[in-house]
Amino acid sequence: MPFPDLPPERIPGSPGHLNDHQLIGQGLDYIQQQAYRNDPDFPPLPDIPVLGQSGHVTAHDRILAVLEYVKQHPSVGGPAVISNSPTGSYSADGHNFLYYTFTASGTLTVDTAGFADILVIGAGGGGGNANQATTDSGGGGGGGGHLEAAGIYFAAGTLTVTVGAGGAADGATLSSRPGNPSAIAGIYVGVGGGAGGARDHVDGGMNGGSGGGSRTFFRTSGAGLGFSPQGNNGYASNTSDGGGGGGAGAAATNANGGAGAANGYTDPSSPITRAGGGGGSGGSGGSGGGGAAGTPGTSGSTNTGGGGGAGQYSGGTAYKGGNGGSGIVIVRVKV
Repeated sequence: MPFPDLPPERIPGSPGHLNDHQLIGQGLDYIQQQAYRNDPDFPPLPDIPVLGQSGHVTAHDRILAVLEYVKQHPSVGGPAVISNSPTGSYSADGHNFLYYTFTASGTLTVDTAGFADILVIGAGGGGGNANQATTDSGGGGGGGGHLEAAGIYFAAGTLTVTVGAGGAADGATLSSRPGNPSAIAGIYVGVGGGAGGARDHVDGGMNGGSGGGSRTFFRTSGAGLGFSPQGNNGYASNTSDGGGGGGAGAAATNANGGAGAANGYTDPSSPITRAGGGGGSGGSGGSGGGGAAGTPGTSGSTNTGGGGGAGQYSGGTAYKGGNGGSGIVIVRVKV
């Protein structure tokens, strides 16, 4: 909705005076809807009187009251205006939306300062590698941190968007890697998921957006802790199976990865679940891109922040875990 054209100056009683009042009313209505719609103290909008009626002076008083209120209570603006090409659009709840999806790092150009809704998901942690020397199997990688926030104010300018790479399950070492964070302008950060643990008594799951699971038969090494409110804890196993990695929606349960969390910024009728935890040895991945344990472990799904599945020890071979899934960033604005 563009701002209405302001009326030219007119002498009361001249032709077009009534039209001026209608334009003024449209302009004030625009101000209220775009910048003060949630402000209960905004003065009542003026009536549109017929020239010469007694309400004419009252309408002028209301106009002056609105303008004085705007002067004393400046609004920071309506929705942000973004010049990037939108990924898609839709209508919901009487509003129109544009959304911008980043599956790789880039920039967001804000032409006009204003508000936006954001989803920032860190990359998942790598699943724990099995250990040849001890015949231990690994724990599942934790899902990436799930940061969802509405009404974030963006100043005009170019913002750096970082999409984190998944944590590697490096078969050349016993320890896997945590996921890398995703961020907007380095301020709004989805924490990377914790890596899954590997060796009994030594490597517990790492802390992260959601914590990695641990292969800890005697619980001497704990599972990784999730970063609240972005994620949940991994599971510290006391069996021959490794613990699952935590997910954004739930903690891990035994060897199974925790469920991810759903978001509908790209289509509220079909929310997408992301940031599930990887399965520990013998377990399945959590909904939302978590990889299952295996020989080797399954990697977390790309651009979901899912944790990598654990590597299992089987048939005399220690298998590596799966890599964590990369993160994602989504920005949504009203239009």
